[in-house]
Amino acid sequence: MPKSSQPLTVLTNIGYVVGYSESRKDPVWVCYRLFQVSRLKAPPRPSGFSVDYRTRAKVSSSDYTGSGYQRGHQAPNFAIAICYGSAAQAQTFLMSNILPQRPHLNQEDWENLERLEIRDYAQRFKEIWVVTGPIFGNTSNRLKIGTEIPAACYKILVDEVDGKPRMLAFQMGQDVQGTEPLNTFLTSVDEIEEESGLDFFSDLEDGLENKLEGEKASGMW
Repeated sequence: MPKSSQPLTVLTNIGYVVGYSESRKDPVWVCYRLFQVSRLKAPPRPSGFSVDYRTRAKVSSSDYTGSGYQRGHQAPNFAIAICYGSAAQAQTFLMSNILPQRPHLNQEDWENLERLEIRDYAQRFKEIWVVTGPIFGNTSNRLKIGTEIPAACYKILVDEVDGKPRMLAFQMGQDVQGTEPLNTFLTSVDEIEEESGLDFFSDLEDGLENKLEGEKASGMW
């Protein structure tokens, strides 16, 4: 789990774990594992989002209505459903797994990246690990309920080849057009750490951690 200087509530679900900020009323990080499956078919999508009563914030789906922001999954419902089943999919619709995202981000670029990780990488590499979440800007914009609106979202993919880890890191702003190639969003883990205030993969040996986190991938896997 990423390390954070701010107090977070850790919420464990089927197929994914959340570090939730009660003050921001947002997930700050979400971790999950995807793997190769025999069939890329998910159960029917649940009809709506649910309040997570494990949180004090108790954000509801209606708090987003009319805000101009969509309910953006962090642990993706389709991928979690594929790997862990319908009960796990239902838990991805808890509001503790949701961030405010503009339509072009949520429905296009972000969804394209989610599709890539389950349909391509998880199937081709047998297993990947993912950490995802928000990056908040210098000014705090919030929904009426108090949910903080991120300036961007990040996603870090980890794979292992011959016993050695490798990483792809992405950062997407709220102002995307929805038509950009995914490789335009590549960044380094170090840059995400600097902007998010989180410390990722601290259990790795220092030399390896510094090498992996400091590198910006030159291309997609």
